[in-house]
Amino acid sequence: MGASKVTISDIAATAGVSKATVSRFINEKMNLISAPTRARIKKAIATTGYQPSAAARQLSLGGNSQLESDFVGLIIQGFESPATISMVQRCFNQARSNGQSVLVSFADSIDGIDAIAKLLFAKGASAVFYACPEADELKSLQSRE
Repeated sequence: MGASKVTISDIAATAGVSKATVSRFINEKMNLISAPTRARIKKAIATTGYQPSAAARQLSLGGNSQLESDFVGLIIQGFESPATISMVQRCFNQARSNGQSVLVSFADSIDGIDAIAKLLFAKGASAVFYACPEADELKSLQSRE
């Protein structure tokens, strides 16, 4: 946690190219980019751990990602607790009533929960819910942009 999210501007600066060139690379318009430039961008992405944001892509295309996302994420650590089962049912019911689906992921540690939450938000989840015994330790994961 604490590390800021890597942006397309960071990739452009690292690779020594424009943001437009990085955007072309991410959107797979490879015919517009030379092989050496593609290699520099690929290396910059690998070095920084950049994850393209589905929400940012949707906004760049003129959409409102919060309203148009078709899924929410639910992270669980198991079904041992009746409270977990109840939360899963409520999450599915609420998502269905909003025209959304639920992507359920299993995590076995706080670090796993953090990684899954980051991935779900990067893929465009409108929200991520936690049904985990260690939920009190997740305060730093409550809000993402």
